[in-house]
Amino acid sequence: AILGWICVLELKEVTYSAHRVETSTGVYTDLRTMIEDDPVLARLLPNTVSRGFGSAPGRESINFSTRQRVRFRVRSDDGGRGLGGDKVIIDEALDYGPSQGGALLPILAVRPDPQILYLSSAGKLESSELRIIRDRAAAGRAQPLRQRDVQRVARLGPVQRDGRHAAVGQFV
Repeated sequence: AILGWICVLELKEVTYSAHRVETSTGVYTDLRTMIEDDPVLARLLPNTVSRGFGSAPGRESINFSTRQRVRFRVRSDDGGRGLGGDKVIIDEALDYGPSQGGALLPILAVRPDPQILYLSSAGKLESSELRIIRDRAAAGRAQPLRQRDVQRVARLGPVQRDGRHAAVGQFV
């Protein structure tokens, strides 16, 4: 999906996010190897010493000569800051928490056509955000996010386990 978004759809920025450093670094390493081993993809890299690869653990990146980039981030408990992009992949979504979602959604709401792709194994008891996403989709309530929705959600406060806001008992 990442290479398709960059090479076919020509998106400017894709962000991949995982809960663990090992997962994020592993995906970065796999994608880097695929690009380096393919002559057509390798031509998209800049002619610099780093060849466009940033390799700080948990903050890796691949920068193309076309001014496009893929960022790899490790999520922390204090939020989802730095997870913006045209497309955002949330891997290990069973560990994706309310503070991370609250930080990410306002950033994406100002993008022209943002998309979040959630990847996860079965959720845990404390996987509240994954449960909300699953329940909304199962109930047919999943709708495109708009700026006004994010502003409304921000005013309402945190989401409870059942998908309702504590302040007004309203579903998002």
